[in-house]
Amino acid sequence: MLIIGVLPIARNAFKKIAMLLLCNFIFSAAYSFLPLHPSSIGSDQTVCIGGTPNSFTSIIPATGLGTITYQWEISTTSASSGFTNIVGATALTYSHGAVSVVTYFRRVASNGLETTTQK
Repeated sequence: MLIIGVLPIARNAFKKIAMLLLCNFIFSAAYSFLPLHPSSIGSDQTVCIGGTPNSFTSIIPATGLGTITYQWEISTTSASSGFTNIVGATALTYSHGAVSVVTYFRRVASNGLETTTQK
């Protein structure tokens, strides 16, 4: 049987506990991690059709355990669905050309363990 629990050890820091109970032997491991926090990106923009939006910026980079990677996404469906990755848009900032339809952008941050989205 595998038992996993999470214990708070400090503000925004947790200790994950895993215990394996097998044949009357107990193997346990504990490690600490910081949850991935998306921080913030620049404010909303209103751009006329045919106009070019200003570069999208990460005001404060995401924070958390491990190496954090970024992926900017685009949607012409809505502000909450229909998003797809923008090929090559993996930096803290992203510049897009002129838009011909209503378009939404967001940034995804990941550390390999967790993923969070900033709109």
